[in-house]
Amino acid sequence: MSEPHLDLSDPHIYALASAALVPGLRSLLLLDAQPMDIGVVADLLAKMLVVVTGRSIAQVTLGSAVSEDDLWGSYMLSEGGDGQPLVWQTGLLGDRKDGSIVLAVIPDLSRLSLPAVRAGVLLMDAGIANLERHGQSLSWSPDICWVAGCSSSDLGKVSPHLVDRFALRLFWHQKDRQGRERDILTSCSGEDFAKKRGELAVDAIQALRDAALHWARFTCDALERMSAYFPASAASNPRRQITLMRLATATARIEGTPWTTGAHVDRAAHTIGLPVPMQGGPNIPPAIPVEPPLTENTVPPEPPPSVVVPPVVPEPDEEPTVSEPVYQSDSLTAFTATVLPVVPQTPYLEDYAPLDRPMESLRFPHTHPARAGSSGGPVVGTQRAYSVQDLAIVSTLLEAAKYQAVRRKSHWIARKRMRLSAADLRCYRRSAVPTQMLLVLLDYTSLHGCTWFEALIRHLDWAYEKHASVCLIRVGARDARDELRAERIVVQSVLVPGLSVALETGAGRATPLPHGLDQSLQTVRNALQHGRSALFKIRFVVVSDGRANIPLKASQTGQMPQRIGREAVEDAVQVAQGFRGLKDIEVYYLNPQPQLHAEIPVALAAALGAKTFLIPKVGKV
Repeated sequence: MSEPHLDLSDPHIYALASAALVPGLRSLLLLDAQPMDIGVVADLLAKMLVVVTGRSIAQVTLGSAVSEDDLWGSYMLSEGGDGQPLVWQTGLLGDRKDGSIVLAVIPDLSRLSLPAVRAGVLLMDAGIANLERHGQSLSWSPDICWVAGCSSSDLGKVSPHLVDRFALRLFWHQKDRQGRERDILTSCSGEDFAKKRGELAVDAIQALRDAALHWARFTCDALERMSAYFPASAASNPRRQITLMRLATATARIEGTPWTTGAHVDRAAHTIGLPVPMQGGPNIPPAIPVEPPLTENTVPPEPPPSVVVPPVVPEPDEEPTVSEPVYQSDSLTAFTATVLPVVPQTPYLEDYAPLDRPMESLRFPHTHPARAGSSGGPVVGTQRAYSVQDLAIVSTLLEAAKYQAVRRKSHWIARKRMRLSAADLRCYRRSAVPTQMLLVLLDYTSLHGCTWFEALIRHLDWAYEKHASVCLIRVGARDARDELRAERIVVQSVLVPGLSVALETGAGRATPLPHGLDQSLQTVRNALQHGRSALFKIRFVVVSDGRANIPLKASQTGQMPQRIGREAVEDAVQVAQGFRGLKDIEVYYLNPQPQLHAEIPVALAAALGAKTFLIPKVGKV
């Protein structure tokens, strides 16, 4: 019979086995994974947890509709006739009396509800949890294993406090998705995939059991090697250092060695994708043979000597290349190529992800009045009602059931009927949705030499005061993906840091103003005239000198005409006339006062029917 072992060639198998062994590693984030892949990983991890701990697994799914009552528990109507009308029902993440391990599966971390996000920040890698809710005072030690999926491009939407608490990050590339389920289960089973789907092989089960009874001590060599990955001069997160130490210790336990060496640290760093701190590839030796266990008469082996880490030799940067312009611009400002920042090799992509969330991402947004007939946002809970609108019938009956014993004693008539009081009424608590929008069309090619931001700040203050959403139409931006088209950016609040980054972009070489106005018109119509939208007011602000050089047809087809005259300016005026007659919209035109063709912005403002304000020049009041 061969020596019991796990196949560590697959980093995903290695990470799952380490998470099953070490409780501090039981929080996994799968980047760019499909929901089917997350389900396969969760099922396999559950089987490993059963082998290591011998306890049952309770798998729960957390999504965008999970509320506080779902997470922590609530009172439910009793089904028995023991005289207790209400019984306490434990939530998904509450204290489980059966001693099972909770396996929380999150298909999409970026769409997780705010109560679930706050629960993850509270419970992930926590030693104790306290609950004070509905008269319940509970304390327990949470034993939860977390498996979440998230796209790399959506990391900026997730609270950094939640992402930071995930210990292990597994990259699930597109090329690995096809057949990943077969590869994972086959490498664990060692037998035919069709015969033993999702089962662990006998040698893998024995290896996990032996590793659970084994411990490995940390050596000075391992500490020095870990310091090479996280130097003291760099502002590193202590959670990341602890994760690397735990993962290296799990490696030594799986291999059966009594000491955790620098080679185990290298293997752990290679698994999670840390950049190598020395020139060349990581030092990943083959599996170390299992040494005999220590007894009372056995002298512990001496730790191996430390490894000297050579200095880091940075590679020279390549010279950026500047593409040829599509056409010669008539702007006086020379075009400067924008070099996008290069994300270094790191498993912690949230450090470089563009922010697309409010600054206070763990707080419930401020509520504001909605227009009549609007159903509001999604339901996130219940609260006491002060009117008969949007009543929560089940929550009202549950609240009234608490006091039926007292009320039936004081009212001898109709004792078998449920008696309701105005204090029992409960309505739905819905997440706040913006009822107003700030729509800004910003022409970056017309901002030179004027104090445009000072003129725009009063409208941004209005959006902050009204808790309005912001839609930015970018015209002629330097970092535009397509010079012939305008771009649209929509954020839920003016406090989203990504909005300020988009405003600070420099000017490009093209001015597709007609396409920007056309996108603005479509945004207004979709927001006010389509569906059951909660928006009832839009403030439209245009910052442009009116001079355009990309006709609307060229933006729609993506082909530049051979000759450009006044066609683009005429298209802009024609599209601007579509805003006339629209209700629930205020149009403001900020004129940068160009030196040439000063009549164009006046004609464009008249076509919009806007209130015109002059933007002062730099150095003038």
